[in-house]
Amino acid sequence: MEKTLLIFGPSGSGKSTVGKWLQEDLNFLHIEADCFPDGDGIDINNLRSEWDLFYNSKNPGPLFEILKDRAKKQNKNGCVLTLPSTIVEPVLLSRASKFGLVPIILYGSGAECLNSFLDREKTLLTPLTKEHWIKNNRDSYAAMGRPEYAEYRILAFKDGERKSRDEMVNEISKMADN
Repeated sequence: MEKTLLIFGPSGSGKSTVGKWLQEDLNFLHIEADCFPDGDGIDINNLRSEWDLFYNSKNPGPLFEILKDRAKKQNKNGCVLTLPSTIVEPVLLSRASKFGLVPIILYGSGAECLNSFLDREKTLLTPLTKEHWIKNNRDSYAAMGRPEYAEYRILAFKDGERKSRDEMVNEISKMADN
């Protein structure tokens, strides 16, 4: 599978974890753009001009090409770009998928995502709180639940627990192959 995936989702949905799994299990290049508090991952990964063309001008071509080229240069089977929770617009996802990028939204209930976020923050010993999650995820979380996003969503939780690594990698592989 040679694909370029864009993974969106609320904080705590597992974007970074899934990106790491795809890197390890499918030999994908994982580029983490959700680098809070270290800075803007788009800039850290030197993707600013390509991202701005995609986000502001709705032109995914240059972003697709640079991600594909980076994966190829590193002998990877594809690329996965994991993005901050606040970046999501239906027109971006639609344009991306028409161009060959595969947009995926990892999703779960608000409680599942929030609890996962808080558990992660405890593990990392960082001071981010429930209020931080609400302030930075409320609007994008609500947007990602709208019907126009349904075709891009993968539920990251089952019965209140995070889905297994195999389940997630298999579901993403199937979505990418469609």
